[in-house]
This record gives sequence, structure tokens and C-alpha cells, in this order.
Amino acid sequence: MNKLNKGMNQNREMNQVNIDEKSLLEVMIDASQKDTCWPGCVDQWRPENRPWGHCAMYALEYDSALEEEGVTERSIAQCQAVTPQGSFLHLVNIVSGKIMDMSGSQFKDGVSYEDVKPITRDELLAWPDREAERYALFHQRVYELRKQRGI
Repeated sequence: MNKLNKGMNQNREMNQVNIDEKSLLEVMIDASQKDTCWPGCVDQWRPENRPWGHCAMYALEYDSALEEEGVTERSIAQCQAVTPQGSFLHLVNIVSGKIMDMSGSQFKDGVSYEDVKPITRDELLAWPDREAERYALFHQRVYELRKQRGI
């Protein structure tokens, strides 16, 4: 995969994944706080754009939800998100060979993806910018919100 364009709802066959993605996304947005934002984006994080700097958190959480559903054709991928404002390191999910970007709404002016390369959960969680610590906090928030909302 070299260059792909965003389109969350058109990126894969809906019958392959049995997850209430809208509810999961709402929970992830509500769980997004400054303390779980990637350290390089924390100064730009605002409550009005809660997904900002949370691509790793969303990719890990969506991967966990897919695993719970028994989806085997899935991975997390590292890529360059290309926007009118520039190119950024970004993380997405690959489901049945297609990009799923749960945090794509942070890019208000659209995004395309280049240099898409799979990365394992363990590799991502081992990154030196507190990924594992931030994800543990984020995952706990998501868990509590899902439990409260019956999702």
C-alpha cells in the first residue's frame, strides 16, 4: 500500500465487522483528554477537536474491539497523513486490506495516506513517548464509558 484516500464509511464492507462503530467512536471521543494526547500534539489539543493527537489511542482501541469480535484480517499501520497543512506521522487500522481511520475527523480539511506500513501492537506500545501508559489510561476511560452506556 503506498497512497490511499480517506473515506471512513466507504473503506470496507460493513458486513465484515459487527461493531457499533458510531457508538465506539463517540466513546473514544469522550474519553480523549489532554493527558492521553500524543506529547508532540499536546500544546495544540483542544476540547473542540478531541481526536487531535489520539491516533495511536484510537487505533489500539479499535484493534482491541476488532479482536473481541474475532476479526482476524486486521492490523495497525503507521503512515504519513497528508493534509493541506502538511504531512504528519499517523496511525490507522487496516481491516480486510482497507484503511479505517477512527481519528480521521481531527483533519478538518481532509487527508490522504502515504507510506502505509503495518506495525504490531507491541511495537507501538513500546514507543518512547508513553504510549503504553497513555493507552492504559485511555483504555480504562473507554471501558468505563462503554460500561455506563451499555455498549
